[in-house]
Amino acid sequence: MKVDKSILEKVLKKEIPELPEEVALSFDTRTLKKGDLFIGIDGEKFKGVSFLNAAFDKGAIAAIVNERSKEMDQTKIFSVPDTIKFIGELAAARLKHWKSLSLKKRIVAITGSNGKTSTKELISHTLETIAPGESSSTRGNFNNFIGVPITAFSLDDARDYAVFEIGTNKPGEIEYLSKILQPDIAIITSIGESHLEFFQNTENVLKEKASLFTVTEKSSSFTPSCFFHSLDQRLKTLPRKEKFFRSGHGEKDLNILDLKNNLIEFSCGDQNYSFCFSSIRGEHNYLNMINAFSALVIGLGFDPNNVLNAMKDFNLKDNRGEWRTIGLTKFFLDCYNSNPSSFRASVKSFLSELNFNSENTLFVVGEMYELGVNSGQFHKEIGKFLKQQDIENVVFVGNFEKEFSDGFGRQVTAFRSVKEISKNDINFSQFSTVYLKGSRGVGLEKLIDLITK
Repeated sequence: MKVDKSILEKVLKKEIPELPEEVALSFDTRTLKKGDLFIGIDGEKFKGVSFLNAAFDKGAIAAIVNERSKEMDQTKIFSVPDTIKFIGELAAARLKHWKSLSLKKRIVAITGSNGKTSTKELISHTLETIAPGESSSTRGNFNNFIGVPITAFSLDDARDYAVFEIGTNKPGEIEYLSKILQPDIAIITSIGESHLEFFQNTENVLKEKASLFTVTEKSSSFTPSCFFHSLDQRLKTLPRKEKFFRSGHGEKDLNILDLKNNLIEFSCGDQNYSFCFSSIRGEHNYLNMINAFSALVIGLGFDPNNVLNAMKDFNLKDNRGEWRTIGLTKFFLDCYNSNPSSFRASVKSFLSELNFNSENTLFVVGEMYELGVNSGQFHKEIGKFLKQQDIENVVFVGNFEKEFSDGFGRQVTAFRSVKEISKNDINFSQFSTVYLKGSRGVGLEKLIDLITK
């Protein structure tokens, strides 16, 4: 992670003569290298200034913190009112400089309750296939007020496309990150029951996510620049605007003619297209594909056939709809995240892919986090949903066993955490297929390690 000295000094409003022309940044003393500039971030239980000794012991050339330490060399320590805000300002300046290097440079920003990481990965895969070495993207899910700047500081000046995933936990974060990015192209994938602990209802989630479009309408010279599909009932309520591009059944921008689990047919402009992933199933994945296609073809101007050909071989990784086989049992891991809307979409996709045999399939359901005061009710609803699918074999992991069982109609085998499960508690070998879905913090993927020990 690096930034030009001139950009750093402009944002800091101070000169630092001893710095090299390109400055390496560190936010963590555990990974800090000699010559790095340390930026100390305050957390809920610690202050960045507390790590100054460790930073300089490891060879930091200077440090920026929220407050000064009187015992340290004041010529090497710089105080700012808020290091988080400073990092955001520095990232914005870095991106402005990056874009100034070429008229071809473009920033793509993606948000949504579900599907933003998959869409980001799909766009990155497609760009790398049709324009090798010309794009950078968010690593993993580095999508918050620290992760987005880290991606900005990691950009290669020689590359022309930067693909950012942006997430939120609290109101105002999408707008804040969008203003840092100043996107040319924006995508909202979906609106669901995510982070309701802070947003209370999906109307507020929509308002939060839609702030990406509000910023992009002003920052982008592209028409259209804001992409979404109207099969999402909440996104469907967005007004029709000049810079908005809508995909969906009967939509004039991109008309979805037929959408099945492993095939989509659509028309865009005066052309008809038919597309099938090589190894991905699920309606939600094809809706992500439509958003990516629209942004790349209509937004950025890539050839549609090249885009579709590049997309075919894309595969999901990191426990996001990933299949693994252990012995005679197939495991479907969807443990990257979970909320009520993503849970239903995932289960429907899973069931449609199989010749579903209720007796031979086990569903391991993990708790859904950050749903607020109605968490119990949401878990009851997904229990009821599974019962409606004629599912018989269920294990629940988390803190809402009673509510989930009430919805399912009978007491299910339950554990408070994965740590409570021993190798003999569940006989996975008696099932031909095992489905794993839960919030990331539950760690259902650790069951694979348990089985293979």
